[in-house]
Amino acid sequence: MTLIENLLQKLEKIESLLSQQETEKSKSHSESGENLKQIGGIDFACNLTNLPKSTIYYLSSKREIPCFKKGKRLYFSRIELEKWLTSAPVLTIQEASKNVRAIRMNRKMTKSA
Repeated sequence: MTLIENLLQKLEKIESLLSQQETEKSKSHSESGENLKQIGGIDFACNLTNLPKSTIYYLSSKREIPCFKKGKRLYFSRIELEKWLTSAPVLTIQEASKNVRAIRMNRKMTKSA
């Protein structure tokens, strides 16, 4: 192998290593960016819930929406907002009928006892 071929192989290896480092670096930056998107301010909450700012402020003042305050600013956690949004699902007709039947059965059992 000639000196030039040897140098070219080494350069290719160096380029490959640099490319791997850049890939790892961009992955870590995107992961840290993902973490930053887990918590946000009022606009973040509005975008996530599709509610207007006035409603978000009202709900936070009544302590009906999960949030935390640093100084005068409100902050919201994506995870907590998603839990809040899904915490009160609307029952299907079948689920509601089943619940009504169960309540009626309990009442009958209570009256007969």
